[in-house]
Formats: sequence, structure tokens, C-alpha cells
Amino acid sequence: MTRKESGNLEFDSKKRRIDRLTNKKHTYIRLLEEVPGKPCGDVIGPVSHRPHGGAGIFPRGHPARVPAQHVRSQGIQYEYMCLNIYHQRLSVSQQKHKGWRPWLKFISHERSRYPSDQRVYFIQDNFAAHWTPEVQGWARENNVSLVPTATNASWMNPVECIAGYIEDLAMSDTYYTDWRQMRWAFEKADNYRNSERVKRGKKFRDTQEGRRKHRKPLWKRH
Repeated sequence: MTRKESGNLEFDSKKRRIDRLTNKKHTYIRLLEEVPGKPCGDVIGPVSHRPHGGAGIFPRGHPARVPAQHVRSQGIQYEYMCLNIYHQRLSVSQQKHKGWRPWLKFISHERSRYPSDQRVYFIQDNFAAHWTPEVQGWARENNVSLVPTATNASWMNPVECIAGYIEDLAMSDTYYTDWRQMRWAFEKADNYRNSERVKRGKKFRDTQEGRRKHRKPLWKRH
């Protein structure tokens, strides 16, 4: 993840709003035993069936190699991700297309996790398909506030900070041949990340970088 210079005149106000939403400890919500309605979403992709290099555990002197020739015959797909900021619970969904229809379907499903009378603040980037009249109309009708990041500042979105990590867990040193394998790998990466957060006792936003330690590749774990 790299940070670009943002020329958005509302950069400071957007950042302050997202910081307020992601850093508040929700004491009053815990007392009411409600789930804080502040998810954030992003899209990984396109992903395709091709060899992916990466670190792994192999016999000495016999490293795995990326094939020089391969055929991508099954097109591309996308991995949609949503992070519940308070509980630090991540969910992923594989979609065939990228646009306002699959995005609306995805966030509608995530919205159903919260009570209908609870206000939900959904943090997302400025991709045009995320801000169509259909998406904004649905948000107004379903008690949802769409919270934008600043231009060239997608790093404001907490899920953006872990998207690369999830992609590495699922795809590093692999060569999937069908979409079921890839979907299973992303789901397993999602489950591993969520269980790790529980073990570490993490709930709130944690965007510290440089703390990743080398782990056994996901596909080698049983």
C-alpha cells in the first residue's frame, strides 16, 4: 500500500470524519448490547487463474518455480471485502463482475447484519460504481450513510490496509485452476485473519504497519 498526494479540498474534513467513526469506543453501544454499524468495503481484483509467485516452505535446494507458460482460460473475477470496524470481523465474497449492481448486492447483504432501525455508516472509496444514483437511493431508503474517502486517499479506508495481506495469504505461491479453489483460499484467509484477531484480543481499528511476521503459507496449514 502506498500513499498518494491528495488534492481534495475536503481532505481534512473527510479524514476527521472517518477518524471519528473508526476510533470511537462505542461505550453506549456496548451497554445496549448492539453491534456498532460502521463497516467499510473494498474490492480486490481483477484476479485470474495464473501462477502467483511468493514465499513458501520447500525442500532445501528445490524451490517452487513459476511456470514460464500458462493459459488463462476462465476470465477474471473480483473479491469483495467488508470489515466490521468494531469487532474487526472481515468477510469476503467472490463476484464475477465489478459495477454498481454487484456492489449494491454486496453491501445490501452486509447491511442485513445490522438491525433495520440502526444507522449504518459505510466507508467506501470514490469509485464511480459505488456512488451511482441507485446505490445512493438504496442507502437513503435503508438508513445507511455512505462515507467517502478523500481523492487518492483510499488508505483512509481501514479495510484497504489489510486487503494486500489477505491477497498474499490466499494467493502467494499458488496456481489455481478453478474458481472454487480460489474462493476457498480467500475464505480460509478470511477465517484465519478473524481467528487471529480473536486470539490477540483485538477489537478496534489497528492500522500499524511493519508488524507482520513470517508465517507458514496458508495452503500448507492443516
